Amino acid sequence: MFSRLLKPGWLLLLALLLASLPAQAGAPQPTVTLNIAYVPGGTLRQRLDVYRPPNLTAPAPTLILIHGGGYLFGDKLWVRQNALYFASAGYAVVAPGYRLAPAHTYPAQIEDVFCALAWTFTHAAEYGLDQQRIAVVGESAGANAAALLAMVDDPARYLTGCPWALPEAARVRGAVLFYPPLDLSTCACERAKQMAALYLGVDPDALDQEAAVRQAMASASPLAWLDGSEPPVLLVHGTADELIPISEAELLVERLAALAVPVELVPVAGAGHGFFSRVQAPETQRSLALTLDWLAQVLR
Repeated sequence: MFSRLLKPGWLLLLALLLASLPAQAGAPQPTVTLNIAYVPGGTLRQRLDVYRPPNLTAPAPTLILIHGGGYLFGDKLWVRQNALYFASAGYAVVAPGYRLAPAHTYPAQIEDVFCALAWTFTHAAEYGLDQQRIAVVGESAGANAAALLAMVDDPARYLTGCPWALPEAARVRGAVLFYPPLDLSTCACERAKQMAALYLGVDPDALDQEAAVRQAMASASPLAWLDGSEPPVLLVHGTADELIPISEAELLVERLAALAVPVELVPVAGAGHGFFSRVQAPETQRSLALTLDWLAQVLR
């Protein structure tokens, strides 16, 4: 009777809403705190969300979870379902927003994620976060940012104007990178290079002509920081990714392996770009399960 009163469009909407509900509605749910300003008086983008496991009684291992979008678009809500997934598995999650290009160019985005990391260390006790077990997880541009959080040896250069201190001993213990852009000065990814030019504040039309453009891309790359002090890294990359080819991940594997840094690459057969946030997709479910297994080893 009820279904006959609804038009087909409403039936589809109802089905989607029901599909998004937790499988066990009566089970304890993560605690979510939204829109915390990690830069007091900053922009609306400079806010973060905190997801904590149900029934938290001791400091939880913590993930800094960074959304993608080419540094041009996107929102921390893009990774909400991923954050709930990790929180339900026992991890606290800090999901920062950050300023976007072209209104804000590099290093604004990296300054923001470093400030969010410093906020996390500063407020760990207040939110039940384990300072000794912090890892970073990101997709696409967010994976680029996550890689920098894990690999930069001099974070002070990215903490200008941040009100929170990042202790010298504060290090992330691992990095999970879903299809990361790493060195766009050399990769065969023209569309991504156009997006990166806007992020870096340079002329996209000069990409192949100007050495200065290539240098800007190289200097903003996580690869510029590799020295063997990096934490373990897990890379997850689709074999059919046409925006960021899997050769980017393979390059990082080669460089880290040469430095004896623990690194693992999970190729996802037939997957393109952007599958991380499609939490219910089979390839994403498998990738997230592997991520949990890997994190359990790294943060134990």
